[in-house]
Parts: sequence; C-alpha cells; structure tokens
Amino acid sequence: MRHRGESRRESRALPQSLFAPLVAALVTTLFSLGAVGCSISPAKDQVRIEIQEEISDTEKDRIVDKLEALTNSSWTTTKTMSVNRTVTIMVEPVSDVKAFAESIQFGKVVEVKEAKRTILLSVKE
Repeated sequence: MRHRGESRRESRALPQSLFAPLVAALVTTLFSLGAVGCSISPAKDQVRIEIQEEISDTEKDRIVDKLEALTNSSWTTTKTMSVNRTVTIMVEPVSDVKAFAESIQFGKVVEVKEAKRTILLSVKE
C-alpha cells in the first residue's frame, strides 16, 4: 500500500539476452581504441603486434601460435582483436620489445615502436 506523496519505484533490470552483447560491444570498443592509437598502452610485460592487412582466422591463429612460442615462457597470454583491416595481438610476457621483434622469422617487421611497445608486422608476401 502506498501513501499519498510516495512514488512507486520500479526496478528494471537489463534483460539477460542483452547483457552479454552489450558487454562484448564495450570490450570490443575499448580494445579497438587501443588498437588504433588511443592512449591505452600495453603493460610493461606486454607487446602489441599490429598487422594492417586482411588475414583469415586460420592465418591469425597460426601467427598467434608462432608469437606465443617466441616468448620462451611456461605461460603466455594473448588477446586478439580485429578492427577494420587491422589485426592487433597483445602478447605477454615480453620484457624486451626490440629483441622480440628481432626473433620474428615470419612475415616482415615493418616498424618497432619501443616506447609504445608496438611492433608493426606485415605477413603478406
């Protein structure tokens, strides 16, 4: 029972069916901002690999496997994002960006931005 002057508050929760797509869109947007040069930088033990070419998912998976092997670590974390024609792969742990770039024996390292912990890679022949 409500008394005069009281308003009835209705709690409207976000339907479950909308929650996951909204969260995915938010994460995608935040990650893509980092992929296109926003101020979001890789952590001190991460390196960002940018491939500004269209590649297949199979090709991307092969590249990720090769990059993970180059870390020489018992554990490796990779995050992959494709936005427009740019594929961004975050790899960790990587302590030395320049040495990591020099160890890449597939494709062509186009540029190494040590301060931004970013390697531009071309994989098309």
